[in-house]
Order: sequence, then C-alpha cells, then structure tokens
Amino acid sequence: MSLGQIQPCFGKYIIERQTEYNLSDEESAYLVGAIFGAGSDTTASAISVLVLAAVLYPEAQTMVQEQLDAVVGKDRAPTFGDQSLLTQVTAFVLETYRWRPVSAGGFAHRAMKDIVWKNYRIPAGASVIGNQWSIGRDPEVFPNPEHFNPQRWIKDGTIRQNIKYPNWGFGRRICPGQHVAHRSVFINAATLFWAFTISPDSSAPPIDPWAFTLSSNTHPMPFSVRFTPRVANLRELLNADE
Repeated sequence: MSLGQIQPCFGKYIIERQTEYNLSDEESAYLVGAIFGAGSDTTASAISVLVLAAVLYPEAQTMVQEQLDAVVGKDRAPTFGDQSLLTQVTAFVLETYRWRPVSAGGFAHRAMKDIVWKNYRIPAGASVIGNQWSIGRDPEVFPNPEHFNPQRWIKDGTIRQNIKYPNWGFGRRICPGQHVAHRSVFINAATLFWAFTISPDSSAPPIDPWAFTLSSNTHPMPFSVRFTPRVANLRELLNADE
C-alpha cells in the first residue's frame, strides 16, 4: 500500500478505515480473514464435489469435454471469454450445487415481523431455516432428483432461466461473494475438464457418494481418482498463459 502497488480490495478498505470504524488490529485481521476463510473453504468443497460427480458420472463429463473441444480446442486453455458458449460446463456446475450442496442444511434466519405466506403465519422472532438439501430434491422442480443430470439446466442450447437453486442463501444474508465464487468454480471446472479425464482409481477403495463431513459447510470425505491429461503439451500451454 505504501508503494501504491495494491489493487482495490476489502483488506485495503478496512486498513484505510480502521480508525473510523474503531477496529483493533486483531478485529481488522479477523474481519478480513473470516471472509477469505469462508470463501476458500466453500469453494474448495464445491470443486471437490465437481471432481466427485465427474468420476461417478463419466457420461456427463464426456458431454462437457465434447463441447470444450468444439469451442476451445486443444491449443489453448479455456477463459472467461468462453463462458457464454460453454453451457455444458455451466450446467455441470449448477447440477453439482443442487446434487451435493455445500451448505446442505442451510442457516437460520429470523423473521423481523409476522409473515403470512399462503395458509401459514410465521410469527415475528421465529427462526426459519431454508433446507437446501430438501429444496434441491423437490421432484416437481427437479424430476428424478437423486440422479445427477446437468441437462436439466439446459433448454434449446442455453441455460434455463425458469429454474433456480438457492445455493448462495436467501434475502439480506445471501452470500456477498456469490459472483466471485461461481466464476471461480466455473473456470476451475472448465480447465479441469479441458485438461484431464477424471476416472476411478482402481487401486483405491470404491468411492462412497454419500460420505461427507458432518459440518455446516460439508466436504466429501477423502477419495482417490486418476487425472489423465487430454492435451499432449499441457504443461507448456499452461505455462504460456502465466
């Protein structure tokens, strides 16, 4: 910061306003670090679920790779500029959010006033938890909900806009980093599927698709897979992009 070489960011914002907000060094560090921790842990879980789905549903992985080969080819890595054309990548990511949500049980919200919804009254002060696992398994919205099917998100070659899944939360407490997080998961998915075929590790125990940590932000339990390069000069191409 003293050299004027830092880009705008939340950490810089807090340091510049630390006195104004009456924050101690410890409070400032915790405030900035908590956001980093929340974003990195949840994104890491989402990418782990992505790998899990790829190895359990190879036909879905193949559909993504066929579109990557057609849109991107194998002479360069995918970029955010390809995002609008990579509907299979986006659909795969959206289905992982629904299939194995990072925050499966949701988080508590409190009604600030009486709320009437259809034949229900939610009294002021009541805690309401949006159970994301159950929402993603509503068969009227997501037919055959236990089946991992990215194609449910696509119609006429584009991402459907008439179905949504609330993986980022709800209302005022919705995840403030949702757009950064989604872009991060998208580009990781696009690059992984472009670069590798993800397959079972025959030397390891079979993968249990239900084995997850019992935590508010869930992670798959450790599992083993194989990453086989799909691009002959993969290392050179990735180094050239740095």
